Amino acid sequence: MRNRNTERGNTSFEVSKTFGSPFQKIKFPGIGIILTVFQCIAQCIQLMLVKLTPGVSRQVILIYRGIYMAAFCVPIIVHSRHSFFPKILFQYLIICIRGITGTIGILFLYNSLNFLPLSDVTVLIKTEIIFTVILAFFILRETTHFIDVIAILLAIVGIILISCPSFIFGGLDSKLDAQSRIVGSLLAVGYGFFSSLTTIIVRRIKSLNYAVVIFHYCVIQTLLLYTYQFIVNETVFPECGTVIWFILGIGILSFFTQYFYVNALYVEKASCVALVGSLEIVFSFIFQITITGEDVTLSSVVGAVFITLAVVMKACLQWYSESPESFWKALNKIGLRYFKR
Repeated sequence: MRNRNTERGNTSFEVSKTFGSPFQKIKFPGIGIILTVFQCIAQCIQLMLVKLTPGVSRQVILIYRGIYMAAFCVPIIVHSRHSFFPKILFQYLIICIRGITGTIGILFLYNSLNFLPLSDVTVLIKTEIIFTVILAFFILRETTHFIDVIAILLAIVGIILISCPSFIFGGLDSKLDAQSRIVGSLLAVGYGFFSSLTTIIVRRIKSLNYAVVIFHYCVIQTLLLYTYQFIVNETVFPECGTVIWFILGIGILSFFTQYFYVNALYVEKASCVALVGSLEIVFSFIFQITITGEDVTLSSVVGAVFITLAVVMKACLQWYSESPESFWKALNKIGLRYFKR
């Protein structure tokens, strides 16, 4: 009897340590995929609203985005009865570094929308998974497969096709000048780099509640950008009208993007989430054509195919490494079992 109680106590402790997900109670095998699809839609709509928000700097948008997201995190932390501050100094230091890298990354992402169409930005930020492979190799000393190398090369080709540098595509007919394409591409790829760096950092603090991590990220982001606005003597108060509703929508969608993504990782394998997350590219092209009215170039489409292929290859490799049985089982279902030796 004592052992059972001890086991129950340990089980309870593990739940509080990993913090669980309410979706784990749902007995439906596709719930993780559904959450990932919702995350893709929320992310695309968020970026579209950022692009359509008139007359407001990206720093101001991010300040209020951080405030809204922090406000959503507070009731979650209070309800789960977790402390707002980590008890270990090292964890708090990691959170601060995560806040800085995350702020730089999202600043690059939002400003890249000033130079590139929505679909191009969405495709380029998917290079995050490639940078994660590279950083994990050098920082975490993780092994690298030859498929990783192929995926990296495909991603590089895709980046070149989307950025269209003038020394390669000098005569390409496009409404965007070469400088705008290169600057926007560098900013979007820069987001991928800092986002992958953030992923590596977060691996060091897996025991912390995700809401606590997001809360501190939002607070640090707001303080950093507010300080910057104060130094350059620019206002942090947007004009009244539709702008307020745009910023509110961005804040809400940013929170739900994180919410769907984190909960999807609790009920589905990370490789599957990354694979389904490629749908974000499809949604971005649809929104670009139907709502923002921006042109889609042939080089962007071909570049999107290369980067999507790189992401799919890496996701399949990760899936096979985590669970070979489920990988081959999935291939059997779609009639590709003859690939297995």
